[in-house]
Amino acid sequence: MILSLLETDTTGLQIQSLQRGRWEQVRIPSIVAPDGMATLFTGNVTVPVEDSWEGQGRFRLRHTNPTPCTVRGPTPIMDMEP
Repeated sequence: MILSLLETDTTGLQIQSLQRGRWEQVRIPSIVAPDGMATLFTGNVTVPVEDSWEGQGRFRLRHTNPTPCTVRGPTPIMDMEP
């Protein structure tokens, strides 16, 4: 899945697919400025969501830090077998 983020501190962003059941850190390199403040990320990031048709591709997102987080929208990516 592709997440479109706007001015987001990615250090606390986590995703959970309902089939896997565990929270996983969204892996985006977080850039820390010389003053110790995290730089906010704007752009698209690809995150793995392991699920199946039976699981209906459901997921949950959470941000565990009290810092900015704006998700503009998810875009699904599907692998299909012939």
